Amino acid sequence: MEKASTNLLDFAKTDTLDPDESQTLDIAFDDEDMASYDDTTSKSYVLERGDYAITLNADSHTVIDSRTITVAGDVIYDDAHDGKRSTDQVTATNQFDDARGEVTYLSRADHFANYATATAAPKNMTMSKESMAVYQDKATFDAADYDADAAMPTTGADNGLTIHDMTGLDYGDERWDQLLDQLTVDEMVEGVADGGFHMVAIDPVGSGESTDADGPSGLSSNFNASMKGTAFPPAVMIASTWNKDLARQRGTQVGVEGKELGITGWYGPAMNIHRSAFSGRNFEYYSEDGTLSGFMGGAEVAGATEQGMMTYLKHFALNDQETNRTNGLCMWATEQSIREIYLKAFEKAVKEGKSLAVMKYRRRMQSVTVSVDRIGR
Repeated sequence: MEKASTNLLDFAKTDTLDPDESQTLDIAFDDEDMASYDDTTSKSYVLERGDYAITLNADSHTVIDSRTITVAGDVIYDDAHDGKRSTDQVTATNQFDDARGEVTYLSRADHFANYATATAAPKNMTMSKESMAVYQDKATFDAADYDADAAMPTTGADNGLTIHDMTGLDYGDERWDQLLDQLTVDEMVEGVADGGFHMVAIDPVGSGESTDADGPSGLSSNFNASMKGTAFPPAVMIASTWNKDLARQRGTQVGVEGKELGITGWYGPAMNIHRSAFSGRNFEYYSEDGTLSGFMGGAEVAGATEQGMMTYLKHFALNDQETNRTNGLCMWATEQSIREIYLKAFEKAVKEGKSLAVMKYRRRMQSVTVSVDRIGR
């Protein structure tokens, strides 16, 4: 399995130290954090057998100390072998096969022998018939292709439930369906269609109105000049500090300001990766490394959610280019790169930061949009 020669696992920062003063820091990680995603054979995370050098670095190149650990045999994180990773609710397996595309990916084999081919301009600019057959965007999507056998749900039922009765219930609890059955079609349409920067009140189930604000560098309103919070430094500057506590403080402050301004939802933080100079949103994203982005973004999310703020992680996902992004721009990627790079920051922000919401662009190509929807299911 091809993989990076070096991966960031974790980092820590000392307090401000006086001359001759020292501080001991403890950094811990799980063996599974060293696993790579095998998207061709096992189609799961795998910690391959062999020797692993664990280095303590002052920066990307300066090694302070090193230890070698040996993994005696492959550890395959799937149901047939060693089970899912400890942080996963379900076993991770391929979801993005259709996102690979008919492109040549750069390989480390034979010292990047295919470099010229992989980096050359494409000879064919036409989408294949197979991809075109399932390509969807807002102009080509036809719901009739999917709901021909759908049954009309119950509406307007008198089940006597309110949103407050749902507190603490599991996601799959049947009472959620009973609550939804109480809504009329008009109430559902209004709740979904009138959902930009707020959520309308739905009185029959006791759901109050909420207000969301844009981000990600603090709270800002496109509609109410008085509902603006502090304009904080951009995410890339926060990430450059390598200071998780500082990131958490910024998230906490956003949450506190939300309480003062009557804002309950924050369209941020932004979790995409600096993978291309063509991305028009790089100023909103933390870094080129998924782990660094995940730790810093997760800390911000944790600080905000502890204050009762709903964080909308954005822009889900693989948002690598701003120009022409609404004109059918297609992004191809392997499952390994998607999981190990592009989605890692989102993953950490949900698992460790406990974010409950995501802002999603629906204009993406079919291979990405369908895969994203699979995660939701």
